[in-house]
Amino acid sequence: MKKQWISVKCGLSRDPKHRRRMGKSIWTFLHMLDLADWETGIIYDWKDESAAEDMGIDIRVLREDRRKLQEEDYITCTQKQHGQDIKIINWTNPREYSGQVYNKKVSPSDIQGDAQGDAQGSVKDVTPTYSSNIKVQIKDKAAKTPIPPEVKIYREVTGRYPNRANYPDVEKIIQSVSARLGRDAVKDDLLPYFTEWTARGYNPANLSGWTSWAVVGSIPSMGKPVQSKAMDTINQWLQSKAGA
Repeated sequence: MKKQWISVKCGLSRDPKHRRRMGKSIWTFLHMLDLADWETGIIYDWKDESAAEDMGIDIRVLREDRRKLQEEDYITCTQKQHGQDIKIINWTNPREYSGQVYNKKVSPSDIQGDAQGDAQGSVKDVTPTYSSNIKVQIKDKAAKTPIPPEVKIYREVTGRYPNRANYPDVEKIIQSVSARLGRDAVKDDLLPYFTEWTARGYNPANLSGWTSWAVVGSIPSMGKPVQSKAMDTINQWLQSKAGA
């Protein structure tokens, strides 16, 4: 995944209270800032397992960090069907110069529970019951299921795996790109679209965004009269690939 700048308020490093409150969980917080949608300050469809894998840390450490950040009112976690939406408290859009603050701090009664974080992909250290054995069997079966090559390419491009439920969608998308190219698509065939998508500040976890560009082989302009140098470079690269 390409390196990106993370916008961090200077108070986070200057005010000692943050160091005392956050401790080592600041690394998880920085990862969250990198994933947050710029317009809303929300990380949609967060999964502890995927985040722990992206950061190269134990999932129990990741969950401990997330709980601490929630307890200290840096984030709120809202349960969804297949994951969580994590909202960054007191968020400001890096592209705005007004300094407007979104997701202002709420009272503790408004903060959502933490049940999903513990339930997702975990097996507790208790005497197994019939239902827990079934969950372990399902997890083991999923772990042994080969990852489709299209999903591996998606991870090479984005630096993360999609939801397992979206694997078929990813397969169809990359197969469509392969059909357009007349050969098997590789990372370099998809990376320019993802690069431009994230450069515009769009949510990198949005599956239907940059991939739609890749399927048709074209990146839409932003309606500006002067095209950016980055767009010029990307379009020249795409033209050279098309000519090859």
